Amino acid sequence: MKKKSIAKNYENSAKNCGVSVFDFLDYREYLQSWFNTYKLKYSWFSYNKFGQGVKLDASQVYRILQKQLHISPAALPRFCDYLHLQGLAKEYFELLVKFGKCRKQAESQKLFEQIINLRGNKARTLKAEQNRLYEKWYHSTLRAIIQIYEVSDNYEEVGKLLTPTISAAQVRKSLELLENIDLVYQDNEGRWHASEKSVQTGGQVQKVMVRAYQNHSLDLAKLSLENHPPAKRDIRVINMAVDAEAFDDCIEIIMQAKRQLRDRIEGVQNPDRIMRLAHAFFPVAQLNDGGGNNEKV
Repeated sequence: MKKKSIAKNYENSAKNCGVSVFDFLDYREYLQSWFNTYKLKYSWFSYNKFGQGVKLDASQVYRILQKQLHISPAALPRFCDYLHLQGLAKEYFELLVKFGKCRKQAESQKLFEQIINLRGNKARTLKAEQNRLYEKWYHSTLRAIIQIYEVSDNYEEVGKLLTPTISAAQVRKSLELLENIDLVYQDNEGRWHASEKSVQTGGQVQKVMVRAYQNHSLDLAKLSLENHPPAKRDIRVINMAVDAEAFDDCIEIIMQAKRQLRDRIEGVQNPDRIMRLAHAFFPVAQLNDGGGNNEKV
């Protein structure tokens, strides 16, 4: 078969790629998987060929797949046509693109909810469940509690240990979620234990969920001012005038302090409380752009 006819057959069969957009929460990861799949089937397929299909330069396609560039509104319909995305798949992909480009927390949260609703049961994955870990501040707290306190079916008792307190139903549902993502398990006697597994964060979805988690944590810090006496918490505020170099040094000092804290708590034999450190180091005045635009979560 000639190369030209192979290419024609490729374009006609693109919709049968086998890579479902519903398996992804990051549109550029979907595009990368789609590209890799066809590259395996057709060795001649390239960024240049992809670019011709969506009327972009090969370099632009490459940067999009490498998460260095977003799809523009003008190019979005061309991607949908080239990928043979129609109906719900097209709507889902368009939502993913909006979500990937969004930088406002409230709007990102709404888009994420729309994505999950549209996704429905088409692709229930462990990764999607893991994202729910950051929906509530107390999920990670409960996982920490069961490492130092006996928890079985005493959900009401456990809920009262938290500050602020949560209901027995919330404790039970939280533990069920943690069990679903393999972060806790029950032994034969019904006692809950923490597993060795950890969840790594990354990608746009995790950024949104982690930001929500950070917001919850800062809200808890504000509540702690009213709920806990100074002897049981440490909340301090200091303003400082810095330049770019001093800013970077401050970040490094903070990171070193966090490493020292981790080393210290590893030696605790009989813990009697769960503490949360939610540090915030942010500008309250800016004389120039500061030279740094990289996002961190």
